[in-house]
Order: sequence, then C-alpha cells, then structure tokens
Amino acid sequence: MTLIKHCLGKVRSASVPLPAPTHVYGCRLQKDDEGVRQLMSKWQEASQRAFQGSGTRPSWIRNNIAALQHGHLTAHDQRTYSMQHPRYLPDPSLTILQKKNAMGKKKKTADGKARGDAKGDDDAGDDADAGVIFGRRSGKNEASMKQIIQGHFSSSALGEEERDYPLIGSRITFGKMPLPRPTKASVLLQRNKEAEKAKLETESQKDVSSLWRMPKWSKIGPKVVEEIMSHRKFRAPRHGSLGFLPKKRTKKHRGKIRSFPKDDPAKPPHLTAFMAYKAGMTHVVREVDRSGSKMHKKEVVEAVTILEAPPMKVVGVVGYVATPTGLRTLTTVWAEHLSDEIRRRFYKNWYKSKKKAFTKYAKKWSEAPGKVEEELQRIKDYADVVRVLAHTQIKKLNLRQKKAHILEIQVNGGAIGDKVDFAKSLLEKGINPLGGFPHYGVVNEDWVMLKGQVIGTKKRVITLRKSLRAHSKRAHLEEINLKFIDTSSKLGHGRFQTDEEKHKFLGPLASRNRV
Repeated sequence: MTLIKHCLGKVRSASVPLPAPTHVYGCRLQKDDEGVRQLMSKWQEASQRAFQGSGTRPSWIRNNIAALQHGHLTAHDQRTYSMQHPRYLPDPSLTILQKKNAMGKKKKTADGKARGDAKGDDDAGDDADAGVIFGRRSGKNEASMKQIIQGHFSSSALGEEERDYPLIGSRITFGKMPLPRPTKASVLLQRNKEAEKAKLETESQKDVSSLWRMPKWSKIGPKVVEEIMSHRKFRAPRHGSLGFLPKKRTKKHRGKIRSFPKDDPAKPPHLTAFMAYKAGMTHVVREVDRSGSKMHKKEVVEAVTILEAPPMKVVGVVGYVATPTGLRTLTTVWAEHLSDEIRRRFYKNWYKSKKKAFTKYAKKWSEAPGKVEEELQRIKDYADVVRVLAHTQIKKLNLRQKKAHILEIQVNGGAIGDKVDFAKSLLEKGINPLGGFPHYGVVNEDWVMLKGQVIGTKKRVITLRKSLRAHSKRAHLEEINLKFIDTSSKLGHGRFQTDEEKHKFLGPLASRNRV
C-alpha cells in the first residue's frame, strides 16, 4: 500500500525531486528477503542489545526505534513503521547513548520534574525534541528538522550524493513527508517527458532542407511533416462559405418557409410564395440602365438560371388564430376534387394502397355543402391569418417523379373576408436550348429567369417567396432590358441558336433524308 494519501502536499508530478527509494525519512533501508520469524528474532535481538543494562523494560515504540536505528528491519517494515509513528522516527546522526539520554530527559519534562529555570528548560527542550522529526516546528528543533527532512542537505550525515526530500523552506509541517519512492503515475509521467525531449532532440538534428527544398518552407523549423503532404493551401483564404456546410444531399428537398412578409391590408389579396423546378443555366446579354455608372447604356453578359414553373393548384384553405405562444390552427377546408398527384403525397406506396384518401371528405361538398360554408365562415369570423394549400402539377413536367410537392402559402392584402373569398376562388382552378437542358429536358410550361446561380441540382424543387423588406437600392429597382438569350446547345460547344440556323449552315444531311 502506497502512502500517497498520507503525504503532505500529495506529490502528483515528477517535476518535484522525489526521495531515493533506498531511504525512509533519513534512514537507510535494508534489502532483506528473510522470513517473518528471522525478522522477529532480529528485532528482539536489536532491542535487547539497545537497552541492555538500562534496568527498564523498553516500550513497544522504543523497541521499534531501536530496531530502526540498528537497521534490522526490511524496507517494507520500515515504511510501515514510519507511517504509523511519524513522531518517533530517530535522527540518524545521533548515537544510541545520546538518544537514550534524550528520551530520559523528555520523560522528566513530561512529568514536571525537570522544570527549573529558563535555561534548563531550553536545554531540556533541545534534547527532548532531538528525536522528534514530524512534530510542530519551533525555533528549538529547527536545526534538526532541516537536517533530516529538507531536500538539499548542506551538512548532513547522509552526504551530498544521497539527498532524499524536496526543499520545503519555511513551511510548517504537521503530517508525513512525501513518499520515499516514486509512484507509478509519476514514473510514467517522467518517462513520457524524457521520450518527448529525446524526440525533439532527434528532430532538431535532422536536415530539414533535404526533406523539403521549397523556399516557402524554410522558416517553419524542425516540425515539417516528413511524409506525403496534402495539397491544401494554408496561406490563403478559404474558398466557399461555411454557412453551407455540410455539403451533402438533403433529406428533404423542398425548402421550408419560416416567415412570410408582413401583411398590408391596403393592398389587394395576393399570394406570397411559389414553387418551381430548376432546369439549368444559360447566359444573357442585357443593357445596363444605371445613370452615373461607367457601364450605363452598355451591354453586359450575365449568367442566369432557368426555373420551370407550371401553374400550381390550390386545394385547401387554412385559418390561424394568434395566441400568446404563436399561431394555432383554427380549421382547414379542402377542395372537392383532389388529383392523384397530390393524393400520392399522402401514401408511402401508392401502388399497394387502397387509394381511399379524401374520398369521405369529398362527399361533404355533395351531401352537406352547408358544413363547408360554415367552416369558411368560421375562418372569416375568428381567424387572424389565412393561408392556402397549393401543390405543383408535376405531371406537366418531363420528370419521373409522380408525387406533387405541397406548400402552405400565406395570403396577404385586404381584410380577412377578402382573403377567404380570394382563396376560395382559387380552388381547382420558349427559352429552350437546342436539345433541351442537360439532365432536365425541354421546358414547356411557364418559366422564371433568375440572375446568377440557384442552389440545388437539376430537377430540384425551388421555393420562391416575396422578400420580407421592400427594396430601395437602385441596383434592385433597375429596369431589365434583355437583348439576347443564349439558346445554343449546352452539350459541348454550342454554335447555333436555333434548329433552322443549324440546318441552313450545315446544309442537307444524309440522316435527314432517310425515310
């Protein structure tokens, strides 16, 4: 059992010089592997020789002190004794006779028989405290304390080569000194430090210039990576925004609208969002209309993105009530007829399903139309926000997907009654390059042209929404005057804008004359 729990200061680091493993509190250890019986006999023999002729029977503590003084105990027994009786550890510089006299004087002092004048008390105190090492420090036994327990002995009987304990200076000691041997943790820590130091020394001795001869690495020092280095350019700003990380495929492709523009009752009712599908990119030539700019009345070429936007169908009206914790749904009114492309959205496997979605709800319009009107009237009376449920007509696009994308769009402008009437009225109601857009096809429906790029792949559904704030900058309010839209093929190097231009330039081809 180690003594780390009983130490003063609890040695945890090998940076403090630990005591030598061959000493215990100033007493040299005996490397003895004898049995218990032999040790006990040595112990008794030592005690008898130490107190022979004294006429008094030695106590157990004095017996142990004598055995320690003569060195007839093993290292383990000496450590155990020093842990149990730290106050009675002997001074190795004292002889047996001096110790015997010191103990006798101490006993007299304790009984009150030797208390006389001040000088006699001082002398008795010095002799009595000579054998006490771990008591409370005082000016009387300071010399003996420093001689035994301080780290760097100046005039010690052990010699300069056998220093045991760290220097404690003027610290008052009440308990035991640190371990007489290093702990396992301190030994491992010291080994790791020595290994790191040796590694740094070996790295500094290597020829760095032979490993990497580029001039920009000359100031890096000995920590140059010796193996194959990556092509990352560290001395330049990174490329791309960190806001788009992680760059991976999304789980839900349709964009979510977290907030809608602020409602203005003075304007007529209108929708605030739309959905379109990304077809591809091309470029246009336009004339800049920005007075005061160097590009005013000059032509510029800009990249644009084409979004195919077939008409959306409104299939429901939702009323919301404002509460202290946010909006709460009041009621929802669905249209009478729902197409299969929106009903597919409510099934995971349309082929294996019974296709019963909204069949019972559709009977309300024919059997009890009054209930539908009551729900619409509730929205007019109690709702604070009106939104519509609209879906895309994906069957009009040249896509394999058959499930329509559904979106909730807020109706802004006018009173609540006007919004409900506007939503109810909506219920159920060529830029192509040569060869079409790669990985998309030909755009046959309505389309939207946006300046610059749009995030996402081809065929990705894109959610468009009115801006939350009114734009007032001149660049945003500039009138767009398009002069040219590139319709050349996007596969390879397109040279022709139209099919007629291609046939006129190439002439009759054998492939076109075949029947």
